[in-house]
Amino acid sequence: MCIRNDQGRFVKARTTWFHGNPPPMEAEAWALREAITWLVELELSRV
Repeated sequence: MCIRNDQGRFVKARTTWFHGNPPPMEAEAWALREAITWLVELELSRV
């Protein structure tokens, strides 16, 4: 995952690991949940 500012410049990045090979829709849902959780941890609200 990568966070960029309003000018498109790099701010922060993170990688994560997932075991298994889920169907595409499940993988997308999992990635979205992980991204939202990360934003909450960083206390970012204007995204």
